[in-house]
Amino acid sequence: MQPYTRPIGIRSQTLTQLPGLSSRVHDGVQFETATGTTFSVHAKDLGFALLSEAARWSWTVDLIPSSRFRVERLSPHTLRLHLDIANHRKQALDAIEQLCHTEEAHR
Repeated sequence: MQPYTRPIGIRSQTLTQLPGLSSRVHDGVQFETATGTTFSVHAKDLGFALLSEAARWSWTVDLIPSSRFRVERLSPHTLRLHLDIANHRKQALDAIEQLCHTEEAHR
């Protein structure tokens, strides 16, 4: 199995929430999109260890911009969160934690 080699797109607005990534992405290729600057980087350049085998998929969380916070459970492994990240970060983290703990209880 080959490691994941496609670049990951990290938006500049994401860097305001995860400033620790800033120094690692600015050397990557950047391009403009409708949502602002996006940096194209490889996982290995972000300091993450690459696995020698495929990782097991556990959860999916879709983030939908919204002024009102709402959680939709799409499947036992999938949430859709409608949120304004600046205002609903705590509720979003709580919902994701609940998804993870609920799944762990079923293993």
